[in-house]
Amino acid sequence: MSVFSHWDFSKAIQDHTQHLAIAKEVGDQAGEGGSYGNLGCAYESQGDFSKAIENHAQHLAIAKEVGDRTVEGRAYATSALATCT
Repeated sequence: MSVFSHWDFSKAIQDHTQHLAIAKEVGDQAGEGGSYGNLGCAYESQGDFSKAIENHAQHLAIAKEVGDRTVEGRAYATSALATCT
């Protein structure tokens, strides 16, 4: 039994999508990037690797745009995990 079997990834995706919309609305680029990263992880956990990679790429692009090298490094790492799965 997987540790993730009891988690509701559909609900997580819904909540992260709502967070993304609010972050965009208020101009919170860090929140926007974080939402994309979290969406990527949720999609990856559901086995939807194309959406995972797409969201991780958005996370990476925002990290680069704002010049946050720490987050950029994390975004590369999570993107690589989704690509290798």
